[in-house]
Amino acid sequence: MRPLLPCISLAFFLSWFILPLSAQAMGARPVAPSLDGSQWQLRELGGQPVAAKPTPTLSFEAGRVGGSDGCNLIMGGYVAGRDGTLGIQPMASTMRACEPATMRFAANYTTTLGAVARYRVEAGSLRLEGKDGALLALFKAQPVSLSGSKWRLIALNNGRMAVTSVLADTEIHMEFGDDGRVSGHAGCNRFSGPYTADAATRRFRAGPLMTTRMACPQPDGRMDQETLFLAALARGETYRRSGESLEIRSGDGALQASFTLAEK
Repeated sequence: MRPLLPCISLAFFLSWFILPLSAQAMGARPVAPSLDGSQWQLRELGGQPVAAKPTPTLSFEAGRVGGSDGCNLIMGGYVAGRDGTLGIQPMASTMRACEPATMRFAANYTTTLGAVARYRVEAGSLRLEGKDGALLALFKAQPVSLSGSKWRLIALNNGRMAVTSVLADTEIHMEFGDDGRVSGHAGCNRFSGPYTADAATRRFRAGPLMTTRMACPQPDGRMDQETLFLAALARGETYRRSGESLEIRSGDGALQASFTLAEK
């Protein structure tokens, strides 16, 4: 009787080649890249180019999805599979009122997100697809660097565990230079100083800031608002840029200041 060992060894040897080939023949899908930590700007919705301003956005982080629908901030949860499946839970939003056309577009956008079943990331773009594989929305990766950008303040931390809107008839803006310096107008006085903003870690630091010394008694509260704004910048430790929106937060995650992109 011939020994069985050579036959058994040959069978095991062949199995190492047959199994991978079988997986390829069955059309095994590659592992989809993670969405965690990514940020995107909408470019097409339902096959139509998007011209809305501000541009709607979408970001993914730690099981949460957020962004802007072009009018309000949106937020919710998501589940993404390694095979490219994606489910976005019903979105909550802020309650700002906008033009009727903007509101209709925003509603269409969030409804579309709820119909997403799959995703693909390719060549710096994010494709969101329905159950039938049809393209529902197309995004491009959005910039996260602050260098060369200018921002207008829309809300700030009042130091009493609340975020308030900017006073009527006042404007606060700041601009981040390519030279590592930030400058702007705090509502009455101009300010400037060094800053650091790491796009990879989103760590942020501004200051020490120097200001002019003008007095601006009108409208009431302008000087107090300026003081609160400069204090909020000093407390900032992280930042998040999402399309035309910018948030600066303290180390404990509390929102310190919220901005919208301004024309330079």
